Amino acid sequence: MTRGSLALFRRLAPLCILGLAPPPLGGQARTVPWPDHPLSVLARRDLRFGSVFRGRSTTIAPRDHQAAVFEVGIGQEADLLFTFLLPPGLISPGGEALPLIFGPGDGMLVRQSAHSGGGMRFDPTRPFTATVSGDERLFLHLGGTAAPTPTQALANYHGTITLVVAALGT
Repeated sequence: MTRGSLALFRRLAPLCILGLAPPPLGGQARTVPWPDHPLSVLARRDLRFGSVFRGRSTTIAPRDHQAAVFEVGIGQEADLLFTFLLPPGLISPGGEALPLIFGPGDGMLVRQSAHSGGGMRFDPTRPFTATVSGDERLFLHLGGTAAPTPTQALANYHGTITLVVAALGT
């Protein structure tokens, strides 16, 4: 690791001086009762940026193995509204921010039946809708860009992404 690097790792090495280990951007699973079928939203994988260097942006594509993955199901046909609450940056314990950028193409909705193939790209900064049919499950993949400044402090940065899912209908 060079002196100008900012390392983001999953765990902190006890004697690591230059790089610290933040938790990845993560989420929690919650199942909400809805008439006769539960709406389930599970955070399957956290967004991880890996090694990030001062002054050099690191972008994670939505289908990258470091992208976040959320699984959504409802058990019946329904129109769902998805809204991501995205942090403007990761925060260190001392309150310094490491800027994050999200935009068009950083999200991808993949249907269970096409999980290994392509999907529908979306902009996670804007709400969007999708119809889920029967027992089908939807997978929302989320990438983004970490944009550290040239003088970014070495620290343990963390952040939280929230996905709000609402069932639309009468």
